[in-house]
Amino acid sequence: MAIRVALVGTGNCGRLALKQLVNDARFDLTGVWVSTDAKVGKDAGELAGLGVTTAVAATNDLDAIIAVKPDCIVYCAMGDTRLAEAMADIRRILAAGIDVVGSAPGVLQYPWQVIPDKYIERIEDAAREGNSSVFMTGVDPGFATDLLPFALAGTCQSIEQVRTMEIADYATYDGATVMFDVMGFGNQIGDLPDVVPARRAQHRLGHRHPTARAGLGIEVDAIRDFVEQEPAPEDFDYRGGSHHQRHGGRAALPDRGNGQGQAGDRRRARHPVAG
Repeated sequence: MAIRVALVGTGNCGRLALKQLVNDARFDLTGVWVSTDAKVGKDAGELAGLGVTTAVAATNDLDAIIAVKPDCIVYCAMGDTRLAEAMADIRRILAAGIDVVGSAPGVLQYPWQVIPDKYIERIEDAAREGNSSVFMTGVDPGFATDLLPFALAGTCQSIEQVRTMEIADYATYDGATVMFDVMGFGNQIGDLPDVVPARRAQHRLGHRHPTARAGLGIEVDAIRDFVEQEPAPEDFDYRGGSHHQRHGGRAALPDRGNGQGQAGDRRRARHPVAG
């Protein structure tokens, strides 16, 4: 029997998930929620870029998605810039007795050590009310900088240091909200975006150290964060002119966090990005 699944969010992650939900016979797509008015009423097959008709039309009414009582909702709506709204959505879904999997909000990736316990308790209360569950994951966090190092660590007799690095070229990235609101490209040097250490407490990147500590069974006494900013040497455009970068604005943002224990640096996570 097919699993009845609805999708919330059809951006970069959601569109990929939607293709799987449409094409995979294990799933019965019950609904699609969108945040953009222009997408309301469009068929799920069109939104997935598949050129097929599913007879499932997109809506911007989350209550309508919940009302058909799918077994699970795949939550891929933006969580970085609308954390409170995303957390509220998750609570509503869980309380209705519907399981949640997805890519956002990233602060719900286990172990829950990035946001205060009071926010996690509300999620747990909603899950108990609906006898439901929540599982958040992704490529980073969720695989590249946490699960993959665990697999490699399994080949070692002893470990002195774990170092992971993500290097991303955002010049062709199709996601203005992430690039400019979250990463802060184009901002003045010194105007720190959400991803840097001063504001990392409620951002997905904060999960790298807790996940590594839990998986490797180590204690970290402190985390030292470092950030650099590089100005644009000249004016240039992103994605063929969709966004303009002015000379002197932030064009690269390398940052790293070192987890330290009694024996010194235990775990390092680097996140150099460039526009």
